[in-house]
Amino acid sequence: MTMRGSVVISLCILIQLSLQNTTVKAEDGPVLQTKSGALKGEYIKAKGKDTVVHSYLGVPFAKPPVGPLRFSPPQPAEKWSGVRDATKQPFMCLQDKQLLEVLVANMSMSVEVPDSSEDCLYLNVYTPSKPGANDKLPVMVWIHGGGFSMASASVFDGHVLAAYQDVVVVLIQYRLGLLGFFSTGDEHAPGNYGLLDQVAALQWVQENIHSFGGDPGSVTIFGESAGGVSVSLHYVGNVSGCEISCTKKIVDCVMQMSEDDILTLVKEHPVLRFGVTVDGRFLPKPAAELLQSQQFNKVPLITGITDDECGFMLPNFMSPEGWTEGMDMEQILPVLTMFNPAFLDQSVAELVLNEYLGTSPDRINIRDGFREMLGDFLFNIPARTVANYHRNAGAPVYAYEFQHPPSVLQKKRPSFAGSDHGDEVLFVFGFCFAIGPINIKGPVLQTKSGALKGEYIKAKGKDTVVHSYLGVPFAKPPVGPLRFSPPQPAEKWSGVRDATKQPFMCLQDKQLVEVLVANLSLNVEVPDSSEDCLYLNVYTPSKPGANDKLPVMVWIHGGGFSMASASVFDGHVLAAYQDVVVVLIQYRLGLLGFFSTGDEHAPGNYGLLDQVAALQWVQENIHSFGGDPGLVTIFGESAGGVSVSLHYVGNVSGCEISCTKKIVDCVMQMSEDDILTLVKEHPVLRFGVTVDGRFLPKPAAELLQSQQFNKVPLITGITDDECGFMLPNFMSPEGWTEGMDMEQILPLLTMFNPAFLDQSVAELVLNEYLGTSPDRINIRDGFREMLGDFLFNIPARTVANYHRDAGAPIYAYEFQHPPSVLQKKRPSFAGSDHGDEVLFVFGFCFANGPIKIKGPVVHTKLGSLRGAFLTPKGKETVVSSYFGVPFAKPPMGPLRLAPPQPAEAWQGVRDATKQPPMCLQSKEILLDLLANLSMNVEVPEVSEDCLYLNIYTPSKPGDNRKLPVMVWIHGGGFSGASASIFDGHVLAAYQDVVVVLIQYRLGLLGFFSTGNEHAPGNYGLLDQVAALQWVQENIHSFGGDPGLVLSPLSSNLFRYAIAESGTAAMDSLMSFNPLPIAQEQPMLRFGVTIDGQFLPKPVDKLLQSQEFNKVPLINGVTDDDGGFMLINFLGPPGWIEGVDREQIIPVLPFFNPDFQDQAIAEFVLNEYMGTSNDRIEIREGFREIMGDFFFNVPARKIANYHRDAGAPVYMYEFQHPPSILQKKRPSFVGSDHGDEMYFVFGYCFGKGHVKLEGPVVQTKLGSLRGAFLTVKGKDTIVNSYLGVPFAKPPVGPLRLARPQPAEKWDGVRDATKQPPICLQDRQVSVVEHKIIGIDVEVPEVSEDCLYLNIYTPVKPGEDAKLPVMVWIHGGGLVLGSASLYDGSVLSAYQDVVVVLIQYRLGLLGFFSTGDEHAPGNYGFLDQIAALKWVQENIHSFGGDPGSVTIFGESAGGILSPLASGLFHRAIAESGTALWDGLVMTNPLRKAQNAAKLCKCDSSSSSKIVDCIMRMSDEKVLECSNQFVMLDFSLAMDSYFLPKPVMEIVKKQEFSKVPLITGITDDEFGYFLPEPRDRWIIDTVANEYLGVTSDPIKIRDIYREMMGDVMFNIPTLQLAKYHSASGAPVYLYEFQHPPSMIQKNRPSFVGVDHTDELLFIQGTCFAKAHLKAIAPFTKEEEELCRTVMAYWGNFARTGSPNGPGLTHWPEYEDETEYLGIGLKQKAGKNLKRKHYTFMTKTLPDLIRQGREKREHSEL
Repeated sequence: MTMRGSVVISLCILIQLSLQNTTVKAEDGPVLQTKSGALKGEYIKAKGKDTVVHSYLGVPFAKPPVGPLRFSPPQPAEKWSGVRDATKQPFMCLQDKQLLEVLVANMSMSVEVPDSSEDCLYLNVYTPSKPGANDKLPVMVWIHGGGFSMASASVFDGHVLAAYQDVVVVLIQYRLGLLGFFSTGDEHAPGNYGLLDQVAALQWVQENIHSFGGDPGSVTIFGESAGGVSVSLHYVGNVSGCEISCTKKIVDCVMQMSEDDILTLVKEHPVLRFGVTVDGRFLPKPAAELLQSQQFNKVPLITGITDDECGFMLPNFMSPEGWTEGMDMEQILPVLTMFNPAFLDQSVAELVLNEYLGTSPDRINIRDGFREMLGDFLFNIPARTVANYHRNAGAPVYAYEFQHPPSVLQKKRPSFAGSDHGDEVLFVFGFCFAIGPINIKGPVLQTKSGALKGEYIKAKGKDTVVHSYLGVPFAKPPVGPLRFSPPQPAEKWSGVRDATKQPFMCLQDKQLVEVLVANLSLNVEVPDSSEDCLYLNVYTPSKPGANDKLPVMVWIHGGGFSMASASVFDGHVLAAYQDVVVVLIQYRLGLLGFFSTGDEHAPGNYGLLDQVAALQWVQENIHSFGGDPGLVTIFGESAGGVSVSLHYVGNVSGCEISCTKKIVDCVMQMSEDDILTLVKEHPVLRFGVTVDGRFLPKPAAELLQSQQFNKVPLITGITDDECGFMLPNFMSPEGWTEGMDMEQILPLLTMFNPAFLDQSVAELVLNEYLGTSPDRINIRDGFREMLGDFLFNIPARTVANYHRDAGAPIYAYEFQHPPSVLQKKRPSFAGSDHGDEVLFVFGFCFANGPIKIKGPVVHTKLGSLRGAFLTPKGKETVVSSYFGVPFAKPPMGPLRLAPPQPAEAWQGVRDATKQPPMCLQSKEILLDLLANLSMNVEVPEVSEDCLYLNIYTPSKPGDNRKLPVMVWIHGGGFSGASASIFDGHVLAAYQDVVVVLIQYRLGLLGFFSTGNEHAPGNYGLLDQVAALQWVQENIHSFGGDPGLVLSPLSSNLFRYAIAESGTAAMDSLMSFNPLPIAQEQPMLRFGVTIDGQFLPKPVDKLLQSQEFNKVPLINGVTDDDGGFMLINFLGPPGWIEGVDREQIIPVLPFFNPDFQDQAIAEFVLNEYMGTSNDRIEIREGFREIMGDFFFNVPARKIANYHRDAGAPVYMYEFQHPPSILQKKRPSFVGSDHGDEMYFVFGYCFGKGHVKLEGPVVQTKLGSLRGAFLTVKGKDTIVNSYLGVPFAKPPVGPLRLARPQPAEKWDGVRDATKQPPICLQDRQVSVVEHKIIGIDVEVPEVSEDCLYLNIYTPVKPGEDAKLPVMVWIHGGGLVLGSASLYDGSVLSAYQDVVVVLIQYRLGLLGFFSTGDEHAPGNYGFLDQIAALKWVQENIHSFGGDPGSVTIFGESAGGILSPLASGLFHRAIAESGTALWDGLVMTNPLRKAQNAAKLCKCDSSSSSKIVDCIMRMSDEKVLECSNQFVMLDFSLAMDSYFLPKPVMEIVKKQEFSKVPLITGITDDEFGYFLPEPRDRWIIDTVANEYLGVTSDPIKIRDIYREMMGDVMFNIPTLQLAKYHSASGAPVYLYEFQHPPSMIQKNRPSFVGVDHTDELLFIQGTCFAKAHLKAIAPFTKEEEELCRTVMAYWGNFARTGSPNGPGLTHWPEYEDETEYLGIGLKQKAGKNLKRKHYTFMTKTLPDLIRQGREKREHSEL
């Protein structure tokens, strides 16, 4: 009996959780700074709490205790650079992982148990505090139990406790077992290392926990204290093999043990336990002595026990089988000595036993006394002892007895068990609310043999959830004595069996299966093969316990009785679409499945008997899966077979063949490896069906003729070209597809029928199929037909005839459609080949399971690659692409700054469908560059492991075509770019060439050099050479000719070269003296160095001495090389408008160090610019210098040297700029550097991963082409569509009319330019944005202005259903436009679709005569029209029309009945519909005043309107600009606004949607409504001003009063009325002014009106058409993120609250609000005093005053 009781003490706390693991979605986890470095964690929420907990896992608190630090006290952890990933559980300390997994599984727990390692001194932190919040929360440190030999931080989860109690929870790990507690009792190994680790963890907490929001002065340790005993050194010596003559030798021996040695020791000797020792450090005296002398920490203590400590789990682990039914005294005695050595004394032991068990022989009494005794010894008495000593020392002690067993555990225990050890931990950690990393997944089902845990799968196009159970055993493993035996019934198992992984395949050549599967374009993870293989897979749409009775379909795979398995098929689609239970079975194959001696020693047919056993299992068990055992259909492919020559077996196996018994004995002794070797070396060794007297009592023909078979309904059939390609391709000689000779066929015939050994019979058959023609094509096709008939067609027809004659229903088919994914890989003459129908039978086109159809497979010297198929526009050629092919070892570790080493071979089929990581560079810069180049590319991450290449070939795998090869070496100044941003498939297809795109190390890692042997440099160039060498050795596998390689580098590796706008003669790329750069160069530019290897001499010397590759060369430049992109990067700001000479001089040394000499620099400048001071001429000269120095002069130089050496040179000047780039450049730019690349790669025909121009989206009205945008701090690419029309232009007869729906357009509409803005004074916006420091191009004005701008992170065609946020700009109804805002940042950061709308303004938007001639509100009606457009079209942009939030400064739409249902949430920022004066009380009077100003006849409303309608555009603009804000505004018109605003509000006749509204802390307005009585003004003035005469106070109070009247009071009123309607309201006060604006204001100004808008739209991260001139502070950038997160959360859920944000309370009776600043803080009663005065006191005084006046008048 194994005794490891102390091991399971802490593991008793594991429970079954039924909650799914959920982490709160976020673009990134929280990032937190500690003393040691930055950590990136995750967000988690607990069930029932909104609190977001931040988890940081695997935080190191000490150095890894390995090597010399094994058996040493822990050392402080080292710092790290960068941001450390803290999202994964750390390694456990060394222990028996398997035992832990078994215990976890027995408790129905699904915990991802990490591996164990000596490197394990880590802790997990769970905190509700945000990074940087500087909270001071209590800290709770958990120290796990586990008998000092098991458990870890990962089997606990602190997030619920952290969320519910607002504490920081820390879970620590410490060394266990031998490594944690081994001791020799002297200085060599004093012991207690695990306890010292605990101390080190607590020291780490003291030093670091403040970073996590914890208070180091308020730390509580809690947990389970593991008991321990001393270790017998002699026993250690015996079991470890260590010499024990002295302690030093023991320690030295254990120090030399490997991790595996230690784990073996633990597993083989489980009673080897290590405990606490008196070591003079951690424990200076025995524990009892320390307690008695009160030498311990006298802190407040909670300690306790459960009411049935050791009630079940521990005795169940330690006691003999059947102990729950009762125990005998003799069974208990051996256990006692584990707990106290005193029990070795028989009299002491008996005294104790009598105390607990008495003298009764009752076995139940003895069992319960034993349980009580265990609980007392291990827990109850120690707990009470510690409590007494603590109390006597004067420290507070709180003792508990836990009395409730968790129900999830109790139902698995005997009824006599109470609350067992550790039960309280489940409640301490709040596991009932856990949504953390510990969870259960998948369905659990009970069968006769035991419980199975499966998985859920869904098929495309169906909502049905299928339950899959994989690897279910239907027979005992046929190994050992069961090899060559009929299958035996499977044995039962205990616990829950994992049925989520594919079983082993039966013994076969795995590599052959992988190749076959790959050639069938199936992406399947092929398992290993094993003799232990009698398993089946079940797919069912029935839930466990549902007791359905569904039809059952049992698949018996084909494969010639020698290959295939259940795992290469997938039944979930068939199960989902047909509502059936699908069973895929396996059976023994080849030698083990069909070997036969023809007698009793090996009768054979074991594989067929396995099939019968599987069907018997189905009969007995399938009801548990919802299947009907009375409705079983078998289906599959029938494998043929032939007899086996025993002599041949003997020859190839080495077995003696003198008698069958000896053969069988020999084969029985073979290992699995022997059998696999036999299969691989002798593929023609085939084993088939034999007449064995059991499965097959007679020959098959005889059984058919006598109708001795199952007469059930049968479907049977063939394909229309059985054996059309796959089988002859496997059997036939190379080149058979081009034709065959008769001689090549004859040797193959005898494989199918021994009668063909007779020459005359063979010739008769050949004449029937092939005739006498010598035509090799005819012979080939006749051979294919013959194979199909022999193997499939004739047998299928024979079986059908016999079946029909026996009276059973027969349904025969011929399958006639080859799958397109296979057909394009076959010769054109092949039809539907053998097995093609299987793809359709199993519905692989809808598969979401483990089997997917994929691309071509090619074999190289290093291994096999699976690629993808591509076709370009305009060509039918199918190009095979292979991405991320390694051509060198990863240049990491010792290979950093070393020449590249050849790549290593790999096993299996490598996935070559994903772009490789790029070499180290700035990804953000590259994204910017690509967006500016109108290229849409999915840019990979960067890594040092980057030496890969991409291949595009029109050649099929296996074709030996010898095509020309073109190797592309990207540019990028040796510091940027990659293979992935180019695409070679168009060039490959159009020119019938193989295109290779290579990568090489960049920047510091690629070109760093010290100029000597320590770092000679040029590693990136050596990578290029290595790639070319790889091409020479491997390109033939891709159909390329290594003798026809077109590339720019390296002797004997290529035949031709093309240098496009860049040559080796570019001085700027050479490092003539690399050491100073390596030592102190601040720009860190690394170039080519003379390294003696790649570059043995300076380039000029090599050119002059003609020491270069003299191959044909194409070389050239563009007609404006360096004319825009490079100068835009290097030139001074504003260079486009012109530059001064002084701005150019500092840039010149960048090109050539000689230019540091002022005289030389001036000489060059005079050559290009003369002495002119004209800034435009200087700009043009500067552009010309750039082109000449970098490109033109070097290109000409190379061409001359090449020509002089006698090599052909072809020179070009590229003169056409791509139109998609030209429209983004200034008009003076010609064809810039690299423009020709677009045409070289044929991007105009591209359909691969690189796409040109902007995204194109289809709407109901037509197609739109947008642009790609990026924002600072995010990799997300936003698609923008600008100037999208949502209504007809409101011009001509539509002026002063309601908006009409926009008309459709043909073709693709350009949506890359800002639309014109509605009529207004444009100059006001220009000046205003300059004042606030915003750089934006303000478009021209026009009446044709009803457009909107859309920003979306969703690619065209994706149905993402993202929240939609529609921005309605402010501006007093006379100013503003969509173009003055930018939605890209909010879209990228919050994953929402942002729509910015425009509407008519001023005179044309809000003019009203108050009657039918001009009812007004046209601008508001435009807003409604835009919202209707969103409802009808936003799905095309990935938006959800059912989740629309309007936000902005104009909230008029919320009051109109026309807006009902058009939006679902609203945000009103510093502006509401309850402004006094928003509604015009007398619109006719305003219209008449306007008529006079505009020189119109004002005698009637019709004449006024006629006059305005006839005005020219210029006149309307002139007239409009005379009006100020709100001269024209909201009018009651019976259509948009049928009632007064206050009546609508008080009757709650508005859209009752969730609302955010708020103000800034220093709002100010433009006018105060004119009350008719002076006394009202005086009353208001007294309320605010009192009696003060201080002009400064009067100024500030006046500003406050104006803010209240215009913004604050109306906002608070709106919040109050909205909340009263039952809709959620969230109120804010914005409290931080943008620093870039604030410095230009008077010091007394706080946060002014609309200041929050810069943060709402994330201007701090904007890089599109609108940018801040001055930088935002880091704190302001964080505020941007915070505000966008609140707004984004609200758009998603209707609540602004979310992960990592200060809680924003809902507005209720106490005017709850959130103060939003650099720190957020909730508050109450915003502006209460003045709000009460303005909304209650003042109206009451006005009413009373007017009543008095009316009374006196009477």
